[in-house]
Amino acid sequence: MNSSTAAESMWGASHEFIHRGGVHVENMSGLVRKVKIMQTYTFKANDDGLSIAVMTYAGDEAHVVIPDQYCAKPITVLYDKLFAGHGEIEDIRFPDTVTDLGEFVFDGCTALKHIELPASLKYLWGQSFARCEAEEIA
Repeated sequence: MNSSTAAESMWGASHEFIHRGGVHVENMSGLVRKVKIMQTYTFKANDDGLSIAVMTYAGDEAHVVIPDQYCAKPITVLYDKLFAGHGEIEDIRFPDTVTDLGEFVFDGCTALKHIELPASLKYLWGQSFARCEAEEIA
């Protein structure tokens, strides 16, 4: 049984799954090097059983990339306080599948200057940008 099948068979209200970052390839002055991305997310199935919420984030990267799916299900919700207190984050890349941003999701993200929200966004909950110094939200 592959890991996707095993994970999908375990869906339930209390199950959470952890995904650890990947590898980013940088080209610096003609030299190519691989840099390990240290981003950890905790995922949980939404009540509809068809989509996923990102519940927690741990990392220290300036550039954050939210995956577009987990276990072949789209990421649609970024939970409350997901990036709260992460003053090191400069930019976040959202997948086109995100429909909900939780309360205080960017609270204290003082280095985050520009945010480009996904076109799929339907719900932006209270105080999402509290103590965030974003100069432009598009």
